[in-house]
Amino acid sequence: RAILSVTKRKSKTVLLILMFCVIGNMVLAGFAIQSATAKVGDLARQKLGGSVSIDIDQEKLQTKSKDDSSPSPRLNMKDMDKLKSLEHVKAYNYLTNSMAMADNFKPIKEKNENENENENEDETNQQVGMVKMGDNGEPEVQKTPDISINGTLFSDLYPAFTEGKNKLVEGRHLTRSDEGKNVTMINKKLADANNLKLGDKIKIKDTGKGEKPLDLEIVGLFTDDKTDQTPMMDAFSSMTPSNTIYTPNSVASLMDSSSKDTFTFKKAIYFLDDPINMENFKKAIKNSGIALDDFKIDAQDSLYKQMM
Repeated sequence: RAILSVTKRKSKTVLLILMFCVIGNMVLAGFAIQSATAKVGDLARQKLGGSVSIDIDQEKLQTKSKDDSSPSPRLNMKDMDKLKSLEHVKAYNYLTNSMAMADNFKPIKEKNENENENENEDETNQQVGMVKMGDNGEPEVQKTPDISINGTLFSDLYPAFTEGKNKLVEGRHLTRSDEGKNVTMINKKLADANNLKLGDKIKIKDTGKGEKPLDLEIVGLFTDDKTDQTPMMDAFSSMTPSNTIYTPNSVASLMDSSSKDTFTFKKAIYFLDDPINMENFKKAIKNSGIALDDFKIDAQDSLYKQMM
């Protein structure tokens, strides 16, 4: 009977078949779109990336410094290297910032349009800083640093470069193989002002008494985006972007008065394969057994949260 019914009502049968085909195709198309959307979302999320940083907890440090005069805590390279082998880590970087004095070159002095400074006074007035008691009980004027040092394991992963604020224009970036070597990347504006080029050496020294200058070979030149320039930066040479140099952490640590240990640093950043793994990675750090009581673990996930 079913066969007879179908054969007798051919037009109705064809219409039903066409309707089922259309509905079936629409359902399959819906599944395909849903799958494609999910894949695009995954790719966008992974391309967006995410990172987890381990940095000094400034609130704890301020509270602790009231009762303790010990130097600020630092991260140990041996301990942090254990974390770079954890699951989902695709890259990492260690950072140390410090300051120094220029020795055989002149830092850039930014001038406002309304300023008319006497350049002959720069040598004597520019570096005057705070007064402190010397070893003989006499007051001494401590010179103000005029160079900022960004110590890094991989300069191409330093925030200023990953965010596009700095751009390498000559030479090469710093890598882990440069640790322990006296090399540096300097701003092209600073190089041009002092007739410096790749392969030349600059001398820097810390503000400590009797310290010998440190020779650094220039291996890279970079330019900076001056959109972040502020009047405060113009007032202090060390805060001027043109007077910022990049060095291995070993060099930055030598210039840091709080520590001379070249195998320690102030901040570690781990770049993950997918932002969705950040919370699990933070748990893995806390379960690693590494003492991080004076540090905070932050997930750089603001863009990921906006996307979600």
